[in-house]
Amino acid sequence: MLKINFEEHENGVIVIMDGELSFSFIKEFEKIFNKYYTSKYGVVALDLKNVPYLDSFGISRIVKVSREFKSRSIDFILINVNENIHQILRMATFDKILNIMSRDFLVDRYFPGEDSLKNTYSEIIKAEVELCSQEKKEAADHVELIDINGTTLVFLD
Repeated sequence: MLKINFEEHENGVIVIMDGELSFSFIKEFEKIFNKYYTSKYGVVALDLKNVPYLDSFGISRIVKVSREFKSRSIDFILINVNENIHQILRMATFDKILNIMSRDFLVDRYFPGEDSLKNTYSEIIKAEVELCSQEKKEAADHVELIDINGTTLVFLD
């Protein structure tokens, strides 16, 4: 299970994840951000404080989401990244392409002087335990390999 909390501010939103971001939640993860691609917000932050683990699919989705926001001139920022995940991102040199900062720095930079949140709400996402073989085949047909500084990643579209 993956719990998502949302903090909507005047100029942006903080998406707070609680649980593992793994292959089981990829489609739901992308749907969460789809609604913000065309929003009025100048910044979307992903809070990873309560995410103990990211698998390669989770990392690839974060990179894909980051690229989509960048192409739309919306800042995408990772906040509260734990040391294990930060180390993985550094080893793969993703710390060079992902904007990573503390929550305090994010709030000071993007939401200065805001006394209260505009809106907060939560969603709970349950993984689909059973995938039929056809869905697995379709997913496998949409694999893209990207090599960045000697690191090969698998992206699912």
